[in-house]
Amino acid sequence: MTTHRVVVEIVSAEEIPTEDIGGKSDPYVVIQVGHEYHWSKDEWKTKSKPDTSNPVWHETFDIPIKEPTKDLLKVTVYDKDDVSADDFLGQTVLDLAGLKNGVPTKVSPNLKKGGKVTAAKINVVLTAHYV
Repeated sequence: MTTHRVVVEIVSAEEIPTEDIGGKSDPYVVIQVGHEYHWSKDEWKTKSKPDTSNPVWHETFDIPIKEPTKDLLKVTVYDKDDVSADDFLGQTVLDLAGLKNGVPTKVSPNLKKGGKVTAAKINVVLTAHYV
């Protein structure tokens, strides 16, 4: 069976909103593959970065892709919370169809929350490895 994959580097984020009282967020990123109405249960997660609005991760994930021209990546940012459920900070969906095989592509989309575009941005490098 042929395996397509995308190497995803979560580089950093900017202007992540504060959800914690009296402090900054402890953001982390969750990546899922799929389509608008069906997302894989598999998830790839960064480590949380404490007390920051401008986290830097430089974490890389090698993610299998079934349909390079149809699959999307959902990139969601959460605030880690030790006392209650983690807070949703925003998300974006990245289309893989335009990626060139073997060529790193940097994208910096704004995150959306509640259907609205926010000032927060996520910086990601995508490299397709299609067989």
